[in-house]
Amino acid sequence: MIEPMALLGRPELRGAVASDRPLAQVVARLCAVAPDGVVRRLSWGCLNLTHRDDPGSPARLEPGRLYDVTIRLDGLGETVGVGERLRLVLSSSYWPLIWPSPEPVRLTVRLDHCRLALPTAPRGEECAFEEPEVSPPVARSLLSTPASMRSGDIGRDGRETVSVHDDHGRVRLEAVGLVKHVVSDETWQLTAGDPTSAAYESTWRIAMAWDGGPAV
Repeated sequence: MIEPMALLGRPELRGAVASDRPLAQVVARLCAVAPDGVVRRLSWGCLNLTHRDDPGSPARLEPGRLYDVTIRLDGLGETVGVGERLRLVLSSSYWPLIWPSPEPVRLTVRLDHCRLALPTAPRGEECAFEEPEVSPPVARSLLSTPASMRSGDIGRDGRETVSVHDDHGRVRLEAVGLVKHVVSDETWQLTAGDPTSAAYESTWRIAMAWDGGPAV
């Protein structure tokens, strides 16, 4: 960019896509690339191609046939700075944010049929928003520091594992004298080339106790 670009709203991608399988997805990621190569994701969106016409009436794809599709990306409020470049990334999967299709998919995209609409804010004008309406905050005291740990591993069999451990901290709700402690463990697993091997496991431990009482 030779000058900053303010983006505010939902980007929309229109294009023509063909799949070699009857069940497929397409994922679009809009990113900003800094001069030093650092990439930050601005927004993303996905479309189950069997829902291309009507989400309530999914229809299998005819392999090899081009379909006109529209992908609405998530809303964003970002400024692309001087020297940054915009990058649009298309893929047929985005594990583990979305569950994979049952078979490996190859997509064909007609670039000459693609149009990306960017929601730009008026140049030289500041966007003013009213104060958001929110409920009064609940009075609470933090009794232990939250902590998060993420790890990844690839086994000899090619199975990839990502694990996340979150200790949300012990919190006391002052209005009722209740102490709450939440700890969660989540694991995602997938073997490369085998979408049906996808697995997810989540364990949450929630302990609550009144002041001076045993945890339940």
